[in-house]
Amino acid sequence: MFRPVSWTALLAAGLLFGACSSSTSSGTSAGTDSSSGFDIPISDAKLDAGSDAAAGDGSGGKDSASDAGDTPGGQDSTDSKVDDVAADAVDAGDVSPDLAEVDIAGLDAADAEDAADVVDAADADVPDINWDALDDMAGYDAAVDTAEVDVPPSDVADGTDDADVPPPAPVFAPLGTDLKVNQNTDGTVNPFVSPARNGQFYVSWVQKPGNLMLSWVNPNATVALAPLQVNTVAGEVYYWGGQSVISDTDGNFYAVWEGKSNVMFAQSTTGKNFLPAQNIVSTSENGLYPSIATDKPNHVRVAWSGLASGQYDPFTSANDAATSGGKWSTAVQVVKTKGQDDSVAVAIAPDGTIWVVWESFDGDLFAASSTDGGATFGAAVQVNDVAGKASVGIGTFAVVAPDGTLWVAWSDRRTDSEGDLYVDHAAPGKGFGVDEMMADSTSRYQEDPSLVVGKTGKCYGVVYAVWQDFRSNKNYDIYGTRSLGAGKGWAKNEVVHPSTAGDQMNPALAVDPACKVGVAWRDSATNPDFDVRTTFYSW
Repeated sequence: MFRPVSWTALLAAGLLFGACSSSTSSGTSAGTDSSSGFDIPISDAKLDAGSDAAAGDGSGGKDSASDAGDTPGGQDSTDSKVDDVAADAVDAGDVSPDLAEVDIAGLDAADAEDAADVVDAADADVPDINWDALDDMAGYDAAVDTAEVDVPPSDVADGTDDADVPPPAPVFAPLGTDLKVNQNTDGTVNPFVSPARNGQFYVSWVQKPGNLMLSWVNPNATVALAPLQVNTVAGEVYYWGGQSVISDTDGNFYAVWEGKSNVMFAQSTTGKNFLPAQNIVSTSENGLYPSIATDKPNHVRVAWSGLASGQYDPFTSANDAATSGGKWSTAVQVVKTKGQDDSVAVAIAPDGTIWVVWESFDGDLFAASSTDGGATFGAAVQVNDVAGKASVGIGTFAVVAPDGTLWVAWSDRRTDSEGDLYVDHAAPGKGFGVDEMMADSTSRYQEDPSLVVGKTGKCYGVVYAVWQDFRSNKNYDIYGTRSLGAGKGWAKNEVVHPSTAGDQMNPALAVDPACKVGVAWRDSATNPDFDVRTTFYSW
């Protein structure tokens, strides 16, 4: 395959190729014409390499004899050819004049010839521009492709690569500083964060005496907007209960929270004024640990742990006209178990599959799915490999990736009583695999994980995680990591907040279409009753 280039491009390419010519592992024999390189046929405006193949040439790139009348560095008087070196003879096999010493500076041997090249017949040699070598030099290929067609330097596996090496690990980069979002001083719990369509994020939390609060935050701002109260009846939010505020692709907002033994729902078309709340569970079900998901405008699904036959099991219900006062579907009991079930998460796959994941009182995680719109659910499957050792907190511990893969994270006590961070996943049509650790330390407590998956751009399919971690043996910090690709593990753990004082706990996590990651958490650095703070980063 040929790539036409200008003389300037040829010389620049030759310079780069010459710099790599001493390596024997980055391509075929340097300069040899092959399917893995690219010759540039330019009408004998050639760079001689080594010794000419033509008759009369000697080793080292000089002719064995001199022509009478040679002019050093110029043309022969007898044949109007351009000499390669002073007092050199005309190459008998030349097909047209050689360049007047336009060799690659600093890379020539003896007579300004390219030492790395191999001579073709009739002195018509052209140094190959070996794109494999260029790719290797950029750090992407470990070896030469047998039929390279990729554009350097962003080489990817194309089925013919000998051995691709992944790009450098993504870099954790904070975006600005952290912000306090609450204005009260008497206590906050259970933060949640989610992205909006306009490049901002919104953070929600519960504060005393029992109100669900919401504030808008711009990643580039130095001050968060004043919070607003979501619930219209003051004090109706259970202080330690679960809550979430999300939005759909049309910009409608949906809030769910744990009330007085029930699950409450409120919606807004602006995110600033919420309608009076609805109770979406009956008194016979009660409701704990609500979780909410949306897969299209005006459609939401909520799951919770509800009381049935004297014990708590996972339930779910949906509303197909949430912004116009639509009714909630009859609650479906996802599974009937013999033991108590606690924290619940709901997620909807792109193909409409509904996943409900929950923690049992016995220390196991289970998942069940529905492919008929939530009318029925299949048998529950256990997520964790080692029974009786798993626990989750109030974070979003289960999410679905754009390809339909379900990801679940938890704290696991299989190797120590304090708990390490584990994750597992189930691709569409397949079961869960082998549990793997996300944390790069097993020191002390790792708890309350929260997950999110990128859905656009460079973070498409990337799984992000945060959790509270006591590895410092002094206080809790919020650590984060991200996936590096299928079978490639997890990135080095990073502390996501700048403060080194107090405890940072109960993190929530979100990523926007521009791949900015937002984190919110409870923070006691300046308030022993905890503030809610947020920060942003790219990764």
